[in-house]
Amino acid sequence: MMAQTRHTAAMIAGQNPLDHDLPQQHGSRKSRMQNDPKEIAKNLIQEHGLDDALSVAIEGAIDAQRAGDNYTLSVWREIKAVIRKHITEQAA
Repeated sequence: MMAQTRHTAAMIAGQNPLDHDLPQQHGSRKSRMQNDPKEIAKNLIQEHGLDDALSVAIEGAIDAQRAGDNYTLSVWREIKAVIRKHITEQAA
């Protein structure tokens, strides 16, 4: 699960996790899509299921907080909120 967290964190930061030399393109359409918490949450849920997706998001937020990366931390917070909303809707 840690590898997935690092991969997703790299995506959020606007980096290709396989090629760290790529420049960050914060204003590009690609970057906006990579930073879309709803899309990231959807992908995590598809790959891990609801409960594990939330665990991945929590780990990502912890890693971002430890790194002092406030932008990535804020994206992970939004991702967690989207996943929690799905969990709540499923329970209803």
